[in-house]
Amino acid sequence: IFKFELVNDENELNAYLNDGFLTPENNVERIIYIILFIIFLIYGITSLTFFYLLRESYIIRQRGFSLTFSGGILTLINIIFGFIPQITEVPCAFTLFSANVINVAVNFIFLTRSYRVIFNYHFNIYKVSSINNKKIKGTYDASIEPNSYLPKINRRINKLLFMIVVIPVLIAIFATLVIYFKYHEKLKNDCPLFGNYERSDAMLALKHNTGKELFRVVVFYGILFFVLSFINTIGLYFVKDANKYGIKFECMSVSIMVIVFNIINIVVQIFGSTESDAGNLVKNEKKYKAFLAFFEKTKGGKILFTIVQVYMLFVSISLPVIHYYKARFNKNSY
Repeated sequence: IFKFELVNDENELNAYLNDGFLTPENNVERIIYIILFIIFLIYGITSLTFFYLLRESYIIRQRGFSLTFSGGILTLINIIFGFIPQITEVPCAFTLFSANVINVAVNFIFLTRSYRVIFNYHFNIYKVSSINNKKIKGTYDASIEPNSYLPKINRRINKLLFMIVVIPVLIAIFATLVIYFKYHEKLKNDCPLFGNYERSDAMLALKHNTGKELFRVVVFYGILFFVLSFINTIGLYFVKDANKYGIKFECMSVSIMVIVFNIINIVVQIFGSTESDAGNLVKNEKKYKAFLAFFEKTKGGKILFTIVQVYMLFVSISLPVIHYYKARFNKNSY
């Protein structure tokens, strides 16, 4: 399938551009996606249900229930949005909403959960250092410390995290609307946001770069998320966590996955995407068959990030539930 041969024939490349995914030839692969869709839907709902029921446990509260649970719900929705285009035709607005809004929200909720770990860790280091160095004025009463210092710091951190999530999402929505109205004459036919939602094969839309102006928003946020994930990994490295597979492991492993999969996606986009207009080649591009095939199999790189989000759902929602029942089993056994 993956042959490192140049596609020299323009007719062959044009045939590739007009070959969608929702065709009888791909029925077996579509059935596989339908089965995976059902499995992940049941798995996600079950994990979120158990996570919610255990919200009062220390293991869940340690991760920040509200932020983690809301992130889990949005991650599951985004996974569902990633599978639906492989099953049926969808309007361009559906893909756009998933990429420019849900995806941005999921990524920044994950980042805020990582920042929560880093901020709390360093605030506690500052607290201990200040006490040891006698920088805190007055008499230090350890008995009232948990009810004064930590809640105050947590409120400040939560306000900061709220802004880190909400502001980028609002900017993404605003930027999408600005671009849409700027290129309205072209986009009202290619990718209408209001009115006629014509459904089409998402694979064809990817190959034809349909509504590419609107998807500049997710490209920008993808680069930003890549850079922040790299910084995030460095920040988490210096955090000490007593739990082998605790929240540090969760956040750090997801950040590393994001970095690796983004690098793969960059290669896919550079060597696998084509410049086309209405299914015809715009310029005499030289493409390798292997990269075109990989672009098709990963649905333009979207499946790569669906894999990341499945892993994200597992480590943020399912893993704490497993830790809880494992701890309870060990306690009962003892």
